Amino acid sequence: MASPIEATLRHVLYLAYQLHNCEPRCVVVTALLELGIPTKLAGFDLLKYAIDIYYDHPELITVKEVFHEVRRRYAPEISLEQIDQAIRTAITEAWGFRDDAVWQCYFPQVMSQGMKKPTNAEFITQLAKLLELWDGCGRAAFHYGYSLHQNEQY
Repeated sequence: MASPIEATLRHVLYLAYQLHNCEPRCVVVTALLELGIPTKLAGFDLLKYAIDIYYDHPELITVKEVFHEVRRRYAPEISLEQIDQAIRTAITEAWGFRDDAVWQCYFPQVMSQGMKKPTNAEFITQLAKLLELWDGCGRAAFHYGYSLHQNEQY
């Protein structure tokens, strides 16, 4: 059995294989959909923006700073508390109907520590790390001709 980190890396390579010509932001949308975040909720778009901002500006230390930037760029009409609540609602909704195998690929530490729902900060930082992996091993895998074995199950 693969370690949690290996499982995450394999899933990133799988996404790289499936989305090899996409921008890293496509990976975020795919991940949000795989995790079961409902697109009808405002939190879906706010998560997309927050992950994008955190990925582009890792110097933003706290989620509150990220939320300030989300509000400034995309949602000046809503408060920081509303942004926080919308994101929490989206994560909670997806957590309630989660596929444990999928969540294990994205959140191996959280899932191995007693099935605790990730916080907004954990969720955003983990998916921003996914983008870093995509830029690193995902793109490199295609540059060097990596291909998945036909018989592997994901």
